[in-house]
Amino acid sequence: MDTPPKNLTDAVKVLNDYFGVLSKRMSDEIIEHKKEFTSTGTGQAEAILDKYAKQVQRLNTVYGMLRGEAYPSRPEGLEPLARDEFRCFGCGGVIKATDQFCADCGWSWK
Repeated sequence: MDTPPKNLTDAVKVLNDYFGVLSKRMSDEIIEHKKEFTSTGTGQAEAILDKYAKQVQRLNTVYGMLRGEAYPSRPEGLEPLARDEFRCFGCGGVIKATDQFCADCGWSWK
């Protein structure tokens, strides 16, 4: 597998981190307005969902495009995995059980 350009892989890592930031922001706002997400809510729940759905959709579009350019093909994975190692779904690299994310592409289980 060819090594992808560093600017592409760096951008994929940044956007992967941003997924976490956006998820935290979204969950904080949902918890803050949890009464709106009940049958007696005033309808603000839909506005919150619309707001984040648009952001997530745009982020997914850009992330998918950059990730496709950075990692156009999966590595063949010829190296065997050791105990407590897993194959990354992002780039096919190896993630150790103690790792929070893939060191190669930034993909995480979260």
